[in-house]
Parts: sequence; structure tokens; C-alpha cells
Amino acid sequence: MKTKHFIVYSLLFWSLTSCVSRLERHALSGVIVDINKQPIENCAVAETRTDSTGHFFLPELRYNQFLLTEFLIHEAPPVMYTEPILRNGFKNKTIEFFHEYGGGKKKEPIECWTPFV
Repeated sequence: MKTKHFIVYSLLFWSLTSCVSRLERHALSGVIVDINKQPIENCAVAETRTDSTGHFFLPELRYNQFLLTEFLIHEAPPVMYTEPILRNGFKNKTIEFFHEYGGGKKKEPIECWTPFV
């Protein structure tokens, strides 16, 4: 009987201390262009830079949340991020995103087309 209780309590402990993967930022890809729609090379977009054709890619960021905390909250937290776009000689811009219900599963990359003046 003690073994049965031990197994039940162990399973309960491990399930409540397990982690749930939560979305911090979608995968982002896009092209940075000037007002004449010419690509801008070597433009800083968050932690990456654009290539010679103005393209960039930011990988999806996730974090782990304890399952017990998720039971208490009862819903996915909101997803909100602001990624800076910087280049000398140009006005600074940002990629902004907010979704009130968050995201728990993997999504496809979000395409961005940003005129950069």
C-alpha cells in the first residue's frame, strides 16, 4: 500500500512541477527597404542584421512556466514584444506585437515588410 501511495504522490509531484512551454516572441522574417523600396543592408533588427537584399530572420523565443502556476492562472499569458530596427542615417523604427491571449503552440514565422525612412 505504501508503494502505491508513493507512486501516486510521485506522479502528482512530477506533473505539478513539470514545465509548459510559452511563447515569448514569434519567429519573424522580413525585408527592410528605404522609401524608394531599395533594400537596406546591415540594418540592425533586434539581435540580427539584414543581408545584402534587406532580408532578416529572428528565431522564435520561448520560455518555460511551471505547470502548477498555469493551473492557478488558467490561461496563456499575453504575448507582447517590441523589436528595434536601427541604422545610421535613418529614423529608428520598431516591430511591435501584442496578443492578449498569448500563445502556447508553435506558430509559423510572421512576415514583415517595413519601409525604413
